[in-house]
Formats: sequence, structure tokens, C-alpha cells
Amino acid sequence: MDAMKAVELLIEKIKRDYVQDIAFVVMMGSRIYQDTHPKSDVDMFFVAKTKRGENLAQVFIIDGIGFDFWCIPWERLERMAEYEENKTSIIAEGQLVYVGSEEDRKKFEQLRKKALNTSDHWGFVCKARKQFQMVYGPYFQLIQAKNLHEARMNAFGVLYPLTWSIALLNRDMVRRGRAKLKGELLKMPLLPENFSALYDVVFQTRDIRTLQDAYTQLVANMDKLIASQEEMLRPPVPFHQKLAGLYEEMINFYNKIEHYCQTGEYSGALFAAVELTNEFDEAFCGTEVSSKELPDIVEVFDEQHIDSFLEAVQRHHRKLLEILHKKGVPIREFADYQELENFLNTL
Repeated sequence: MDAMKAVELLIEKIKRDYVQDIAFVVMMGSRIYQDTHPKSDVDMFFVAKTKRGENLAQVFIIDGIGFDFWCIPWERLERMAEYEENKTSIIAEGQLVYVGSEEDRKKFEQLRKKALNTSDHWGFVCKARKQFQMVYGPYFQLIQAKNLHEARMNAFGVLYPLTWSIALLNRDMVRRGRAKLKGELLKMPLLPENFSALYDVVFQTRDIRTLQDAYTQLVANMDKLIASQEEMLRPPVPFHQKLAGLYEEMINFYNKIEHYCQTGEYSGALFAAVELTNEFDEAFCGTEVSSKELPDIVEVFDEQHIDSFLEAVQRHHRKLLEILHKKGVPIREFADYQELENFLNTL
């Protein structure tokens, strides 16, 4: 059966009755890669200009072959072009089979140009990290799995965001997926250590523990790979520029910790210590100063030795002030309200 006959009929229908309603139609999937089998489906998407046009979306079967003619809002295509959804290839490599007007063609080609622009290296590293964070939900479920069904389902829940993260890190896209996915990824230069063998475990083992161990290592290796790219490519930010004004906010955390320790609300003190540590880890990141220079106030926390914890917090505070002074970071501090008023009068 000539499956392309259905494509011709749909386009004829648009030209006859929907010229004002459809901007363009794009074919995607195996047929544009000339990699079909007798039951290969036919996938196309279109952008509608009107509500009436949206109603042309259809899914149907002829002779056991599935046909998918789906409508995608322009806003979603823009997200794909920005690599916010893992479907960028349908824009970058999709085949235009119908265009309503020259203006519609230009609009699609501009979108394709955006999808093919991978010049923002650091931006792609950030997208890879963001996508990789989606691994941890299914990974937790994988570790808790009680049977092979649960383990395999959640292992694939790990694979989807992890493999997309690999593509993003390589400033590339997943085109085919499924049986072709591993081959696509192996052609990319940046891969987590031992990727091929760890990836294959879900297909090769029936032992839950073996699968859990392999994917624990795969997740750890991917995290390490992204971190190495972050360290290498993160745009440098001068310390004094990034830290300006932060201490004036963070002093409240030191005050909170002291207050919680005085009132015996020790859980609040640890919360504040963690939040303070997170703030400075983030603030120091990408500058010429490491947050490791500050004392660790999270590990030393001990309800039974709260005085020692407070001493560590005070050392942390002193060390921070020392670093800020050394790096020339100004601190806006007024002796009294009159001094504040005098300052406000200068603005």
C-alpha cells in the first residue's frame, strides 16, 4: 500500500477547503529518513491559523498502518526550537509538504534557523543540567522497586531525561529514539563514563539489584560529566560584582541562627545554616573565590554541643567578612537613622 496517498488526500483537502486555516504541514519520523518498513506509520504535524483549522487534526488506521496528523500550537513549536521540549528535530529536520503562503514559509524557516542555532554553549550546559534534574524522581522509584516491572519502568524513566540531557550537553538533538537512540548518542563526543555498558543493563538483566546498581552509576557519571562542563564553561563573574549587596541580606541568617540557639529551637538553626550555606555556594560559584574557604556549619551541627556549633557559625561570619574586605566588596551599613536619612537625601 502506498501510505503517501493519505498525505496527498489531506493536502488536497487543505487546498480545497482550509487554505485560510492552515499555515503549513510538516512530515517527520522514519519517512523523512528513508528508513521505513511495510508497516511504518505516517507522522505529520501542522500549525493552524484558526480554530476551524485545529479541527482538521486526525488519527486513523488504514490497512494496519497508523496515520497521525496532529496540530501543534505555534507557542509549543517555539519551545521546541528553544530546546525546552525534546522534539526539536521535527523542526530542524522535518520536511515541509504544504505551505499556505510565502509569509508562512518564512516564519517556519526562521523557526528552523533558531532550532539549528547551537552557538550558546553555556546555555546548552544549563539546559542539560535542568533536564538532568528530572532523573531523580524515577531514580528514587527505581531504588525502591520491589519487582522487575517497577524496576524497568523507572529505569526508562531515568533514561528519557538522562539521554536528552546528553544530547543537550552536546548541543545536539534526539532524532529517532527507541532502537536508534543508543547509536545516535554514541556518535556524540560527550558521554558519561561507561555509558554504553551501563545503558544496556536494562535490556540485558532480570536482576533488580544489578539494574539498580548500574543506573546508580550511570546517574553519578552523568552528574560528573555535566559538572565538568559547568566548571569549564561557566562564564566568570567578578566576585565583588556578584557578592555586592548579598551580605546585607545574609546577616539576618546569622541573627536567626543565634536566636534559634538561644531559644532552643535547634531545628530552625540547622534550617538557617543550610539555607545560608546554599546562598553562599551559589554566590561564590563561577567567581575566583571558592565557598570552601568558609567553615562548614552544616556538618558541625550537634544539638548536644550547640555551643561548638555557634562558635563555628561565628567563625564562618568572621571569615566571610574577611573575604569581602579582601576582595573590595562594599557593605552598606549605617550607624543610626540619621545617617540613613543623610544617605537617602543624596539619592
